[in-house]
Amino acid sequence: MSTLSDLSIAVGGTLAEWRGLPWSALHFSRASTAALILLAVSSVAILMVLLRGVLPTRVGRRQVVLPALLATMPRSHLASLRHVPFLIVLAGVPFFALALADPRTTFMHQEVSYPGRRIA
Repeated sequence: MSTLSDLSIAVGGTLAEWRGLPWSALHFSRASTAALILLAVSSVAILMVLLRGVLPTRVGRRQVVLPALLATMPRSHLASLRHVPFLIVLAGVPFFALALADPRTTFMHQEVSYPGRRIA
């Protein structure tokens, strides 16, 4: 259980850092490259879906034949879980785009000196 608590502490700390970082402080050095890559990847995905829908499927030796399932078999309640990996990938796309844009922040260091005597 300590691993899960360590993970929750790390995630909470990361989220707190993200909330404290203003978007105006980020400088994206490769924003145009990231936009082009995401456009290309999404275009290829859309073209593949369209191509797969347009081209006829050929019945042949390369396809696997499965027996028909009986209509009397009950439908599984967990059948919708097959979409969970796809949803996880979709949730990661914004983070992938952010990483491609190569965000940078400027660090400022300020030294302050107080003239005169210090009274402790």
